[in-house]
Amino acid sequence: MNTIKTICLILILFISAPLTEVFSLTGRINKDNINIRSDSTTYGEIIARLKKGDTVRIIKEKFDWYRIVLPSKLIVYVDKNYLKRKDNTHFIVTATVLNLRAKPSMSASVVGKVKKGTVLRYAKDEGKWMGVYGFPHAYGWVYKKFVDIVNLPQRKTQSSIQNPVPSTKRKQQQPLKIYNIFIVKGVLYKLNSLKNCPANYKIKDGITIFFLTINNNVDNLVGKEVIVKGKRHYQNCPYIEVEEVSLLK
Repeated sequence: MNTIKTICLILILFISAPLTEVFSLTGRINKDNINIRSDSTTYGEIIARLKKGDTVRIIKEKFDWYRIVLPSKLIVYVDKNYLKRKDNTHFIVTATVLNLRAKPSMSASVVGKVKKGTVLRYAKDEGKWMGVYGFPHAYGWVYKKFVDIVNLPQRKTQSSIQNPVPSTKRKQQQPLKIYNIFIVKGVLYKLNSLKNCPANYKIKDGITIFFLTINNNVDNLVGKEVIVKGKRHYQNCPYIEVEEVSLLK
């Protein structure tokens, strides 16, 4: 009975919480000419290159790689046969699902998919292919050591909008911290140190990765399925400040 209650509570929290924010991070490229690849391996097709200082949105971590949303300036390719003109610069997808490819070729890597009715912005023509701006539907992989995690922007609460703080006091405010109680079930992993992020562990629930801050040493639970409970923070990076961690029976 307790197990059923726990699972129900987890499902309720997952439905009510903005999960995409928990594992979405902003990164900054720390070196010039960094490859974006189609897969999390050095054998993956090179989609584009980034320069030092470029910012990227990180949506997933896999071993030593980050999956990112391709920047808005990058062009991807689609088959013209599955597009209908909307206006001079926009086209509507007519296929049930349409692949976005890294190059104008059927052998090129698929970097994203869009559904019927999606509007794409025109970039250029390439024979039977059309170049379009893939953002935010296209993705790639970047090696982690070339990406620094940066602070998230401060969020405005409803009260601060209605009652703005005088400019003389605004500079004295501490970075905004937003949290609520969060429960996650998944496999626990040790996390390498991240710049500007206090997390020292991570938990993967099968699809989503959550960063954790655990004060006690729980290395004996690494690689095992656990349940963690704690406060979710948005300060420097999204993470859960764990109050309880227990082995899942």
